[in-house]
Formats: sequence, structure tokens, C-alpha cells
Amino acid sequence: MANLNNDAIRFLICCLTVVLIANCASSFASFIAAASPSINAALTISSACTTPLFLFSGTFLNRELKIFDKKKYNLKIFKLNYYYF
Repeated sequence: MANLNNDAIRFLICCLTVVLIANCASSFASFIAAASPSINAALTISSACTTPLFLFSGTFLNRELKIFDKKKYNLKIFKLNYYYF
């Protein structure tokens, strides 16, 4: 109905990508929790580490900006999976 590719390999690659991203986020949180002495310090360190990632990743950029290349930054690994495999 949505005109998506219904190939099993592409679906499995997409699932693998989602699992790898979740594992990276979980390991980042585990590292911050193990490296900090208290819960308040862990929350402070994690927000201090993730704020620059959000600021410089293009999440808060204006979508009408013509300099921003959407094809390069938005879900690049999913587009590679969809178009090239």
C-alpha cells in the first residue's frame, strides 16, 4: 500500500540497523552510568554529552534552508539500504 520494497533482505538489513542503533545508545548510557559517581552526575554528564550531538547533527536546522543537503544527512543508512541493496 505504501509502495515500499518488499524484499526480505532489505527488511532484515533495516532491522539490523535499528538493533545496532539501539545497542549503541544502550552502551553509551551504560558507559556514562559506570563512569559517574552518582545518578545526578550521570544525568548531568549525559545531557552535556548529547547536547552538542543534537546541535551539530542537523536536527534543529531550518528545513527551508537551501544549503542543507537532506539526501546526505537524513537517515543515510536507511536510504543506502533502500536504494542500493
